[in-house]
Amino acid sequence: MYKKKTREAWPFTNAGIILLKGENEILVLEEGTHLENALPFIVTGQEEAENYNLAVQVAFVKPFDIVDPINNEALSNFKLMTTEEGELLLDKHFLSNEFPAVIVNPGNVRSVYFCGDFATSNLPPWTARFGSLNILQGLLYKSGDMNDTRRFFWEYYKPLLTGMLNDYLIEHELE
Repeated sequence: MYKKKTREAWPFTNAGIILLKGENEILVLEEGTHLENALPFIVTGQEEAENYNLAVQVAFVKPFDIVDPINNEALSNFKLMTTEEGELLLDKHFLSNEFPAVIVNPGNVRSVYFCGDFATSNLPPWTARFGSLNILQGLLYKSGDMNDTRRFFWEYYKPLLTGMLNDYLIEHELE
């Protein structure tokens, strides 16, 4: 797509992020030029992180959507670690380096939109046998390494879904 649109060879050599808009607009952010870190991060406010027992920041390496939450609330946001040049490039395309990652509807009809491929996991199927036990958790990723993308499942996705399902059950038990 890049070659077709620009009629040039792929000039990038570093890791980065490719943003696609429709079928014919492509924006490439390269680490070192446009990005300080090629990984997008999911960032959650302190209150929400404590409420759901989430990491405040985790790396995310799967496809994501850039959407406008309209009248809904962003529970967490994607954050691109842009350089000044990256900021200028995003501004030129009317984009920000921060945009919703999880959108929740605050109304009576509860809905949640995960703005990316949150459900795909490289965890081996046998780990499901351990249910809610987290005994293997520390062996499966490096908790101190902010760039370890395996943290996403254990420190963000799993506790978020567990917390949301618990909230739902408590809410419906009271009715």
